[in-house]
Formats: sequence, C-alpha cells, structure tokens
Amino acid sequence: MLSTLHPRDSPWTGPILVGTLGTLVVFGSLTAYISSRTPDARARRIGAKLPPGPERSFLVGNLFNFPRKRWFETFTKWSEDFGDIIYVNVAGVTMVVLNSLEITQQLTSKPIYNGRPYKTMTNELMYTNHVMIVAQPGPTFNEQRKVFRKVLGAQVVSSYDGLIEQNIEPLLTALSGYSGDPYPILQDAVGAVIIKLGYGDKIYQEHGKELIDLNVRRMKLINTTFAKFWMVDIFPSLRHIPAWFPGAGFRRLGQEATLLGKKARYWAFGMAEQAMKEGTADDSVVRRYLDEDVFANDQLRDAIALMYSTGVDTTSTAIDNLIYSMLLHPNVQRRVHAELDGAGAGPDRILSPSEIERLPLFQAVFKESLRWNPPAINGVPHVNTQEDVWNGYYIPKGSLINCNIGFFMRDPRIWGEDSQEFKPERFLDVDSDKLPDMGSVPFGFGRRRVSSAYKHF
Repeated sequence: MLSTLHPRDSPWTGPILVGTLGTLVVFGSLTAYISSRTPDARARRIGAKLPPGPERSFLVGNLFNFPRKRWFETFTKWSEDFGDIIYVNVAGVTMVVLNSLEITQQLTSKPIYNGRPYKTMTNELMYTNHVMIVAQPGPTFNEQRKVFRKVLGAQVVSSYDGLIEQNIEPLLTALSGYSGDPYPILQDAVGAVIIKLGYGDKIYQEHGKELIDLNVRRMKLINTTFAKFWMVDIFPSLRHIPAWFPGAGFRRLGQEATLLGKKARYWAFGMAEQAMKEGTADDSVVRRYLDEDVFANDQLRDAIALMYSTGVDTTSTAIDNLIYSMLLHPNVQRRVHAELDGAGAGPDRILSPSEIERLPLFQAVFKESLRWNPPAINGVPHVNTQEDVWNGYYIPKGSLINCNIGFFMRDPRIWGEDSQEFKPERFLDVDSDKLPDMGSVPFGFGRRRVSSAYKHF
C-alpha cells in the first residue's frame, strides 16, 4: 500500500495555475515589449520599484526560466536569492510570488487582493462563472459567502456530527484490508456525507452514485481544460463559433462541461425542492434554509453545489495525506492507536467527532499532517484589482498573486530548524498557540479563505 501512495494536492489548484498562466502567456506575447517595460516605468514614476526576481530576457521575460511543474519548489528556491516578495514577468504576464506568511496575510487582508484570474474558456464556456472559488468579487460572491458562513459556520458545524458518525463505519469497512491508494474510497465516503448534508439521505440513497460520478466527470473535464492553452481566451469572439465548425473542439468541450455543470447545479437541488413541496424531505441544508429570508434560494443552490464539488476534493486529499503521513511514521501511528484505545475506541465502538476533538495527540498529528502536506500546496492565485505599493515595492494591477503555502508550512522562521520533519509534538508544546492556525492557513487567505475548513474534517 505504501508504495502506491503519495502526498496529494487538491486538483483545483495546479491546473488553475498552469492554465491561467499558459493562456495569459500567449496573449501577453503579442504585446510583450510594451508589457514588460510598463511596470518598470510606472514604478519609477511613483517613486517605487518592482520586487526583485529572476533575470528576465528581452521580450519574453521569464518565459524560459519559469518552472513547468511543482511551482512551489522553484518559488522556495528563489526565496533564497530574492527574498519574500518576488516579481516575475512571463511574456507580459505579471506575477508576484509571496514567500512570507506575514506579508501574505497583510496583503490579502486588503479588499483589492480578492480578485481571481478570468478566462473565457473556463469561466464562460465551461460554465463556472457562478462558482464562488473562481468568481470575481461582487454581489454573487458576497451572497454565496454569506450562505457558507450561515450553513457551515463554526457554531453550526457541530450539529452535523451525527451525520458524520453514521458514515464512519461504512468508510472503515471499505478501508479494512484494502491495498492501494485509498483516495477513491475517501472520495466516495466524503461525497456521501456532503450529499446527505446538502440534499438529504433519501436523495443520496436514490441518486448518490450518479451524483458522485457526475462530479468526478465534471472535475476531470474542468481540470484538464484549466491546464491547457485556448485561443478563445486570447480572442473571446471565437466563443460564437458553432460547435460543429471544424477546429471548434473547444466549443464541444464547453458544451459537455455545461451539460454536466447544469446538472450538478440544478438536479439534486430540484429534487430536494420537490420533496419539500410534497412534504417528504428529510433533514438537509435545503430543508433548513430553503425560502429563508437570509439569502436567495439560487445562492443557496449554488453554495451547496460548490460545497460538494470542491469540498470532496479538498477533504479527501487532506485525509489521504494523513494516512500517508501515518504510514511513513509507524511510531506515531502506534501512539495515536493507544490514545484512541484509551478513549474507549474499539471494534464495537467508534468515537464521536466531539470525543475526537478531545484527543490532544490525534489533533496534533492531524495538524502536523496539514502542515507537512497541505492539500492545496500552491493555493488558487489571487489577482489585485488595483495597483499597490507595499514597503516600497510596486505591484502592478492585475498581477497573479501566488501565495506559496507549501513554503509557509515548512518555513524555518516559523517552525524552527526541524521544519522538514514530521513532528506532531510541536502542536503540544506550551507555546503552540503562537503557531499559525491550521484551521485557516492551509485553506486560503482573506475573503477567499474556506469557511470553517478545519472543523469540517
């Protein structure tokens, strides 16, 4: 089993980064000379300077020395030469890499850093414009965020403990004796919880498998599309080409994604709505909040769909990485096992989430797993909607702001000289309250941070 496992990164992050940069590179190359000079000139005019960064070539900037994969490793290496804030220009596409948690928190606390990259292919043709994780700041984003705070706020999440307990035993049964990467099993288990939570147990029993398969197909299609260059992102008018036209394969992909996206957005929610009208609905988020005056029903619908599509991936990745960490450190595994036994866990008794919260070693191990292998190692890039100056450094408007979470989680300035080691004890020390919050930092920054993320696990 160990040989088939590896630390996993949530599939939402890498493809978004690669695809966004790739598309912008092609567009930026058309005006590279002007684009590469404008930030320097603008910085000088306002008495600032661009952050340091790797040497840029004429016209193409950092096109040839920018990493093709595992960005965080190169960004971390660059931090040794250029420091905590790094400027990169890839054929006219500006990026600012942040290798300091403190600077990241300072910048992303400003509203101007809450933007996201925009691509015609993925945002429009792939039917993701309504999805909060990639949506631009505005009324839609704000309303969905309000739904998340209401439905998944820290004071509400514990009310779902019973549902989680009911689904632990089937998960353990599926894992018992299993050899191989457990991710698909975790994906099904987490998907079951979120479908039941969002739409109700009856809908899961009747359509759960279809809903899980639907999400897997859609996410694979989105991730594949994010990671490629598309001419329609450079010339948006191409989106009007008929799907049957030669060379319009991107339109057919968009149509397929749109069909899946609309089904994911409307199907289960519609069934839950109908059950409400018929008086047959069981407990769910839909039943609790439908027709509430707090927020519109369409925002509730979209928030639940997002909770499923992104929540399954992130949660499954985090648990998968926890298993990986335990397998690599059998001594830690034995100590956790002893703690669970001491709390009364056994073949005939599964601990409740509230009981697990009172197990200090297990909590420390899980936090250390999130630190050692964060589920979103690069995060999803922010975009600043206005130009800014930080500590004398000029940050051009529209820059991709890459928060190097993988480095933050192993920064020796924060974690000490043993930052590369898997050491749960760091979260048991008397000064552990001074460490970064593992319920926050691995899951984003500013208004883009995932609500109550740690509690969900």
